[in-house]
Amino acid sequence: MTFRLKLLLAMMLLVVGVTATTLLITENQVRASYERHFQQSFQSQVDSFLRQREFRLEPVKQKIAAAAASTRLLAAMENVRQTHPDPKDIDDVYQNGLDELSEIVKTYGAGADNLSRGFFVFLNEKSEALLPSSAVKLPYPLEIIRELSAQLEALSPALLTNGTPQVGYVAPATGSRTNRIHEALFVPITDEVTHQRLGVLVAGFPLANATEKGSMLSAVWLHGRLYATALTGEALKNVEEALSSELRDNAPAQRDFQALVAGLPYRVFCQSLRAGPGFPPAYQVCLFSLAEAAAENQQLSRKILLSGIFASLLALVLSWVISRGLAVPLKELVVGTMQIERGEYGVKVPVRGKDELGLLGRAFNSMAERIQTSYAALEQRIAERTQELAERKRAEEALRQSEASLREAQRIAHLGNWDWNVATDELRWSDELYSIFGLEKQDFKGTFAAFLERVHPADRNRVESGVRQSLEAGTAYSLEHRVLRRDGEIRIVRAQGEMSRAAAGKPTHMLGTLQDITEQKRIEAEFLRAQRMDSIGALAGGMAHDLNNALSPILMGVQLMRRKTVDAETQQMLKVIETNTHRGAGMVRQVLTFARGREGDRELLDLSRLLREMESIARQTLPRTITVSAMTPPDLWPVFGNSTQLHQILLNLCINARDAMPKGGQLTLAADNVELTAAEAATMPDAAAGNFVMLLVSDTGTGISPENLPKLFQPFFTTKNPGEGTGLGLSTVARIVRNHGGFFSVKSDLGEGSTFEIYFPRAKTDAAPAVRAAPSQLPNGHGEMILLIEDDRSVREMAAASLGEYGYQVVSAGSGTDAAGQLGKYAAKLNLVLTIPMLGAVNTVELARKHCPDVPVILMSGELEASGNGSANGTTAYLGKPFSLEQLLMTVAKQLRRPE
Repeated sequence: MTFRLKLLLAMMLLVVGVTATTLLITENQVRASYERHFQQSFQSQVDSFLRQREFRLEPVKQKIAAAAASTRLLAAMENVRQTHPDPKDIDDVYQNGLDELSEIVKTYGAGADNLSRGFFVFLNEKSEALLPSSAVKLPYPLEIIRELSAQLEALSPALLTNGTPQVGYVAPATGSRTNRIHEALFVPITDEVTHQRLGVLVAGFPLANATEKGSMLSAVWLHGRLYATALTGEALKNVEEALSSELRDNAPAQRDFQALVAGLPYRVFCQSLRAGPGFPPAYQVCLFSLAEAAAENQQLSRKILLSGIFASLLALVLSWVISRGLAVPLKELVVGTMQIERGEYGVKVPVRGKDELGLLGRAFNSMAERIQTSYAALEQRIAERTQELAERKRAEEALRQSEASLREAQRIAHLGNWDWNVATDELRWSDELYSIFGLEKQDFKGTFAAFLERVHPADRNRVESGVRQSLEAGTAYSLEHRVLRRDGEIRIVRAQGEMSRAAAGKPTHMLGTLQDITEQKRIEAEFLRAQRMDSIGALAGGMAHDLNNALSPILMGVQLMRRKTVDAETQQMLKVIETNTHRGAGMVRQVLTFARGREGDRELLDLSRLLREMESIARQTLPRTITVSAMTPPDLWPVFGNSTQLHQILLNLCINARDAMPKGGQLTLAADNVELTAAEAATMPDAAAGNFVMLLVSDTGTGISPENLPKLFQPFFTTKNPGEGTGLGLSTVARIVRNHGGFFSVKSDLGEGSTFEIYFPRAKTDAAPAVRAAPSQLPNGHGEMILLIEDDRSVREMAAASLGEYGYQVVSAGSGTDAAGQLGKYAAKLNLVLTIPMLGAVNTVELARKHCPDVPVILMSGELEASGNGSANGTTAYLGKPFSLEQLLMTVAKQLRRPE
């Protein structure tokens, strides 16, 4: 076989191969092109559907959620929870629904293809559809919800369990195939207070009819049926059979397959429409005709075949003139083309000369390089965009975390921030400010005037003046004032702000913070009160020391004189002097108790004694126009408490009663045993059934208005004029009563006075405060030597005389030097040391222990703090001033006869 024949045969085979390859590539390219076109069209259709759904439903979701949370609708739904609800209650539910959804009806009216042809329906907590009567004028036919009620009732239980709004699709179970499918929004109706699910609010909107666009048919698949107006008869049956076999249970979210429809080939694409949990799966279905693709492929194939025949004829001519190496470059180009078609963009073909084939090879390589460069740039752009999206997501998450941290910090610190646009009078608050003012966001109008309405009326002028001065001067704003919460509670806040100005110097914004400092102010007031009491205590301690030193010799002298005289008249006079001396000592002790009361000490108390003491104080201190009386039963139960704190309760209530009776009146103090039953306890706040001792303080003053009664015990609340009261008196009373396990009740009418009843639990003990009987004869000494260390001469002389009268040897010391000298001289002979705590700078107890470590030491003092544990300070007994002759002799005798 000659070379030319071989070349001819090779050229013919090449032409046939190129023609066949071109046909194959063309067919694949046409099919792939149509496949991409179909896929892109379908995806665009689905994306457009989902975007339109979000655009339609987003504002509707918000409005329907707000309607489901409205108070009126919740109340109406609560009324239909009964087994057989009244039809009027059901009508009321729908009427409230119309009221709440009126804005949506107005927005999506005729022509919006939504609610004008849609519906809404209520289901109760048992998932039963509530159907209104014909009296309710609904903007949709009642037959719609009748046809859909079975579908809605089947879906409701899962949505009630899930508890969140859901979107899905429903269609009537019966009827013609032209029935429209509905897009339904299910919103659970939940009582935010009790967290009970009262039912479900369903709003449904008919989807637009499935359409036909060119070679594409669009429809929706639901419940094993295809909803499409463009398909009928046998064609619809073919598609439904194909979809039924493809879209079975657990079918993937997206499918595509080929099916025959009325004898014509179609490409079918399906994708799930993302319905909520519990909804039946719904799919968007698009059918694309393959007839046009087949016709185009046939036409291209015909052209390619004609070109192949022509190329064959041409090959016969050219084969005689084409060189032997022609086949190789062509084959390399064909292979390179196939590689590019497969995505191998880095392919290169050899360039074999500078002729046309060489130019073709260079052009092919240049094209391949450009394709490779474009592909690399595209991949780089995709990677950069992916990184940008990741960084943006991280930044958004960091911002959300920062905002959450700021909100939590403001909540803990009771601190909120605000932004006031001076020009537009728009005032924006942070969430914590609504909590401080006790408001919901919808209750605040967001203006400076609305803010002033929440400021306490007595502080409004000062606040407004401070803000205006800050605006005019351009200075920072800082002010403490009171605010009035919606529930009537008064809070104290600290507001601070700074000015922001425009380029022309005109103020534009004021930014600042507002902090609730009520608790801080209460603590500061209590701290200042404690400081005042400490100062009073220090002053009272000094006065008590001098008074006790003055009373001690009087008391001992009177008792000595009573034992030496037998004249009845003299005895009576001495008894009066002794009684009044005890009374003076009690008054000194009471002053110290109030000034330096030991708050933590609790003991068994007889409230009768406390009432008598307070009666005496009230008679002596209140105006003579106020009559004071006290009443207690003889068998009053004891209580366990702190006498200082109970004195404070009585004192605060008596002072308030005095202020309520500027023109005089009747003040009554009383106590009684009370047995409260459960029914009686239920009528008083924080009360419990049981046995109590009731303490009553009643006056005939001006009384308390009904609106002020609930606020009486709030810190800083006062009805007195500025400077006349701190507003802490009754709050202190409430705190002390609660700390003692008690509770209280207040009864008052304007112009008729007030009555405070305070209940303390009966002490769980049968013991009563012990009453020590006076001994018939005082003990005598037997010549024991006692060292008496006392700086007050009268006390020293009278105590020494009393001890000497009863058989003791007494040596005295009036200074630290004398004490040291006497201890050094008589240390071996001393049987007891009777001393005060300090003598100048000398600690007499330490001095006595240094010389006589085993001798009993009795400490004499008029200070309450000195009556603690004697063993801790080196003493063995305590003798409080002013002491009587009996107390002195009994204490000395007990210490001299104590076991070793």
